[in-house]
Amino acid sequence: GCYGNLAKSQSIQCVLNPEVSYESILSTTIAPAKEYKYVVIVGGGIAGMQAAITAYDRGHKVTLLEAENHLGGQLNIASVPPHKHYVNWAKEWFTSQVAKRDIDIRLGFKADLRSIKLLNPDLVLVATGSLPCTPPIPGIENGVQSWDLLSGKIDIPKNKKVAVLGGGTVGCETAELLATHGNKVTIFEMLDQIACGLEGANMMDLFEVIKEMDIKVLIKSKVTQISTDSVVTYENEGEVKKDTFDFIVLAFGQKSHCDELTQALEYSHMDYRVIGDAANPSNFQNATSTAYFAALDA
Repeated sequence: GCYGNLAKSQSIQCVLNPEVSYESILSTTIAPAKEYKYVVIVGGGIAGMQAAITAYDRGHKVTLLEAENHLGGQLNIASVPPHKHYVNWAKEWFTSQVAKRDIDIRLGFKADLRSIKLLNPDLVLVATGSLPCTPPIPGIENGVQSWDLLSGKIDIPKNKKVAVLGGGTVGCETAELLATHGNKVTIFEMLDQIACGLEGANMMDLFEVIKEMDIKVLIKSKVTQISTDSVVTYENEGEVKKDTFDFIVLAFGQKSHCDELTQALEYSHMDYRVIGDAANPSNFQNATSTAYFAALDA
């Protein structure tokens, strides 16, 4: 990301500005397209909005389709954990930039092959994002998805004993949110480290918060079963253990959400590109970068 790349001897990049570090190969202004096209973008998250902005600035006619009744995608839940309010600044900037342009925005639009073909676009950019992973663990249905907590679909428990299964960034930030509501939280992570995707500085801040909030972390712990009475069975360094909780949260990462649509587009011989998490679940920087260059190549 921004300055974290310096520690890895890589160039500085920006989560919100995909042009950063590419100044030597990009002009100071976006060049108009040699051939103007009608570009339909499916998905109004950060990747979809970035693609819409860039495609429009190149002179293309742009329609942005979003299944929900608002833009933002995962930005809407990423801003919920403590200390993440600044994500709202990004959402406000992107939505305002889309609104400033003559982009045809269609909210509550469930895009499929038929509806897209009726629009008759020259190019489709698929930015349908990702969905939470649900691994085949017996009793997985006894837990709730972290996204449902963050989105408000499920009320956050208070003063309970809570297990967070998965110690990635989302799992750790959800654990922090749960701890602020008086919950006693345990994170289960099968790897030997939590929050592997975070930059060094952010990771150290997170570790400090986890220590201050007395969040228990169990690494090298693979969950093998969740019972109906909220007993979590897990393997830790060859030993099978169990613990009982009041509430179980699932945070096993994400998977791309585009296969059905892209297969239909492929079979119909429509020109399309897949961008952001729909192509590869990653981070906001990947979303804006893939979207920007796909639109630049349109």
